[in-house]
Amino acid sequence: MSYLSKTYSLPEQIEIFFRDSGPPVGSKNYTTLLIFHGNAFTGGKVLISKTFPPLLHCTRTLFTDADAEADDLTNGRRDFLDRNAVLIAHFLKCFIEEESIPTIDEEREGGVALLGWSMGTPTATSFFAHHDLLSSDDYEFLSKYVKNLIVYDSPAHYLGYQHVPPVKGAYNPFNHPDNKDKSVEEVYDEFALWASSYFDHDLEAGVQGWDFRKYTDRRTISTWTEEEMERIYRPANAMRVDNRLSSQPMVNTLRTMTVEALFDENTVIKCFPEASVAYITCDRSPWNILWGTMELRKEYAEHAERGEKIRPVKFIDVKGENHFLFWDDPQKFLRVLREKAIS
Repeated sequence: MSYLSKTYSLPEQIEIFFRDSGPPVGSKNYTTLLIFHGNAFTGGKVLISKTFPPLLHCTRTLFTDADAEADDLTNGRRDFLDRNAVLIAHFLKCFIEEESIPTIDEEREGGVALLGWSMGTPTATSFFAHHDLLSSDDYEFLSKYVKNLIVYDSPAHYLGYQHVPPVKGAYNPFNHPDNKDKSVEEVYDEFALWASSYFDHDLEAGVQGWDFRKYTDRRTISTWTEEEMERIYRPANAMRVDNRLSSQPMVNTLRTMTVEALFDENTVIKCFPEASVAYITCDRSPWNILWGTMELRKEYAEHAERGEKIRPVKFIDVKGENHFLFWDDPQKFLRVLREKAIS
């Protein structure tokens, strides 16, 4: 199935580019999946089966004032995340009306699910972290369509957990001593190898059994052609904006946002209260993915044990797969989404 590339012009002179698979033939209650990409990996190949609901793969944002956006990120200002949430709302309203998307029915079919992959997690989560950014009419309209949030392999710091690694010497290409004299471009080359590796974690041994190597012999990007690499992997975009989302002030802000989206009673009740969270973890991804899952499980259990009103989170563990499951085994990725994640 081929994708159509589209661009919507939204308020405040913002343009947003996305690829749309189109609706499945003959279905009147399909669910649309809106996907936000990760750090430097901006698209390329998100595959789809004919029996699966339509996919939208969305480039996170096109900045109208890049300097101001970068400054907000560097200094951890909440404004950046708030604008993200409003931008998603504008996009969804436009898309729903333009494409005649079906509403969520009594069986929870139809509507739109939002998926954040890796660094796309903060973008998707921001939409569920506020209850007063939109008008009451907008919330009422979108509530008929917004189904749930899907987090796929989020690194720990995009949930706001601190950069301190769980064990001394745990490899991270962006702050490891071996890379301190390398150019930013060279560091991103190391990042691509690390992020796409298949790691051999001993999960039964706990953190001490995790695989903290730089990369492994089996790597997803090693299967790509040169043309595919150029089309999919765009570190120049990441150097301009993405890196700043990992600044310490911004990590602190992401902590607040995550808590509000998942554990703040007022927000959960008022901001799409029917929307739950599906949290997907592939067990051969880099250690910082596992760390984020471990910390969130712990935090979620603490809130649940206190009987607090929180957003339901379903943790989904995918065995034997890495950070690029959607590329290496797209049919399995789609089965996980269809059978376990979209609800």
